[in-house]
Amino acid sequence: MIDVAVIGGGLAGLAAAVDLAQKGRSVAIFEARPQLGGRAWSFPDASGDDIDNGQHLLMGCYSATLRFLRALGTEQLLERMPRMAIPFRKAGGAEAALKAGAMPHPLGLMQAFLGYEFLSMAERMSVLRVAVSLRGLSGEGFDALDAMSAEAWLATSGQSANAVEVLWRPIVLATMNTDVRDASAKLLAVVLREIFLGSADASALLLPARGLSDIFSRPAAVFLEAHGAMIRTHAPVRRCSVTTGGIAVHRDGGEPCVARAVVSALPPWSLRALDGHAAQFGLVDGQLDRFTPSPILSAHFWSRVEIGEYPVTGLLGTRLQWLFSKGRSADGLFRYSCTISDAREIDGLSTEQMEELIKTELSILYPGMHASALARIKLVRERAATFIPSPGMEAHRPASDGGLPGFFLAGDWTDTGLPATIESAVRSGERAASAAHDFLRRT
Repeated sequence: MIDVAVIGGGLAGLAAAVDLAQKGRSVAIFEARPQLGGRAWSFPDASGDDIDNGQHLLMGCYSATLRFLRALGTEQLLERMPRMAIPFRKAGGAEAALKAGAMPHPLGLMQAFLGYEFLSMAERMSVLRVAVSLRGLSGEGFDALDAMSAEAWLATSGQSANAVEVLWRPIVLATMNTDVRDASAKLLAVVLREIFLGSADASALLLPARGLSDIFSRPAAVFLEAHGAMIRTHAPVRRCSVTTGGIAVHRDGGEPCVARAVVSALPPWSLRALDGHAAQFGLVDGQLDRFTPSPILSAHFWSRVEIGEYPVTGLLGTRLQWLFSKGRSADGLFRYSCTISDAREIDGLSTEQMEELIKTELSILYPGMHASALARIKLVRERAATFIPSPGMEAHRPASDGGLPGFFLAGDWTDTGLPATIESAVRSGERAASAAHDFLRRT
């Protein structure tokens, strides 16, 4: 019998397994997909370039993630942008930038918003008033924001329709993978607190300098194997059952694995498929049904012409939302990736239709760029990237204690107090691991 079986090899599951291994626990991890990493992994393109299944931008406030990467020895593979400098580009080519000044934090950050030319001076001052108002939010007043949409809260905070379009909507899409109409105001306030009220290090942007698998899943597998963990991919778990002295994990293609404790790092729609999930795992009937997945489309493309030298550019007035410059490939082409968060409206399009959409959007944003400049496009769809953090959902996100003794929950959808980000996933894994470790010590 092993100490802990971890169901799901995404970042939450990997973080839980690594934490448990560090504490000296024996671990087995089961992943249904062919590879570890969940929604943060990479694969080689035909050209030899590493392609991420989705572009991720981290922040200096990701304390659990940075702690996880230090354990893996890959923290140095994140490139830190020491000072905010993000250009935004509208359809037609007009540009303005959020560029932090040289004054000490947070004054330098305030300079970025005061200099953002897509906002009038009155709109810039209203943005700073939102930042100031965050200091007064606490307790019941802060929790009450979850009953409001981000759009409604911004309206009551004096934000104009233009400010929403050129600033707030891009922030919400990037951090919550949904539109301001559907997002919880409380979670937006959480994000803004980190941006405006955190330290200079906390608000720094961190970009992966290598493929996501090189940063997360491959070194995690090496770490776990070095600590004697059992790793099984192509191993979907169908059910769990209580047995003498522990919990049996039943998977395809193998004998049941009996563990003294289990950490489920499955997303809610996968956990829902386990037999008897609600009654057995202490979840309320219908609780998992409240979680609705939101897709993300990532488009990687190789261009014969350079269209942007900045690491990240915000895109306004088109379906494309962010452009990431990835350097040059071995054949000399310029590499880019762009994202469409909350891609529900276009999820039904064919690959050919999506490629035409990408070409059209790029020509609108960069008028001098012709379709012939694109050497190739690679589309990656993540149809269940995150859950939609709609108003009221915070009350339904479960704690790490799953209800059944010895059964614990992890995942970016659990009650971490954060939107469904990498940090939320890793933090949840740490919490579930600590709960499982404490349970084992008691028993």
